[in-house]
Amino acid sequence: MSERILILRAGAVGDVVLGYPVLHGLRARDAGAHLCLAARTEARLLAVAAGLADTERDLSDAFFAPLFAPAERAPCRALADFVGSFDRVVSLLADPDGAIARRLRAHGAGELVSFAGLRPGAHAARQLFAVLAPWGSAEFPEGRALIARALPCPEDAPLPLAVVHPGSGSAVKNWPAARFRAVIARALERGCAVRVPCGEADAEAVAAATDGTAAEVVRLPLVALAGLLMRAGLYVGNDSGITHVAGALGTPTVAVFGPSDPALWRPLGPRVCVLRGRDGRFPGVERVLAAAGMARGRKGL
Repeated sequence: MSERILILRAGAVGDVVLGYPVLHGLRARDAGAHLCLAARTEARLLAVAAGLADTERDLSDAFFAPLFAPAERAPCRALADFVGSFDRVVSLLADPDGAIARRLRAHGAGELVSFAGLRPGAHAARQLFAVLAPWGSAEFPEGRALIARALPCPEDAPLPLAVVHPGSGSAVKNWPAARFRAVIARALERGCAVRVPCGEADAEAVAAATDGTAAEVVRLPLVALAGLLMRAGLYVGNDSGITHVAGALGTPTVAVFGPSDPALWRPLGPRVCVLRGRDGRFPGVERVLAAAGMARGRKGL
């Protein structure tokens, strides 16, 4: 009988996507294993749609609350039954003092590996992947598209298609809106259809970047957006969860970094170009346009 493995990962979309190599490693170790990903964002749904996980659970559900209790408590029977139904548990939850690992064991986790937390140095995804070392995991999937299964496109978007995402989880990580407008204008000038994803946290940045342009703002669930990104010939965005998804899909991706460190947080994928200015500043427009294949005098993307 194939093993059942529970993987727990907190954080926003990008944090969960950075855990996708762990799912790859578990698949490589046992192609027939049943993988259940418990996470808080739609990235868990994308993992199932992409075939990286078989089932998912919402980690923000009160069902998992005993794992995060401020003090040790008696095990919850329902949670113990659930955790105990798995042969192995992979906790990618930052757990420097081992408290979550102790609660998982108290709730029936037998074979358990646990992530202590990020350290300076290696890329975040490699640090997460390292937790599998005791189980003899496969090689880290460097330079590979982490999402290889074709996903349906939610619209019949004309080609060529460029997707530009001017938002992120923090305004300090956002490249100036005027520079995104310049990228959108150049893409439209080159005959591209331009789609601009907008989530709840992106409204202000999207409005500023698309003002006066013919770009189309789209509001899509993450799985549908991933299908659109898979069709795109170009993606330009900040250090954001959507940028991590674009890289994981193998979409040609230009990731614009400023204060955040790409050595730790750069998106993974075979066609990712990360640009950052000196001393943690943002790169200029012409540098981004050149990386996107839209420098003046160059034809096409």
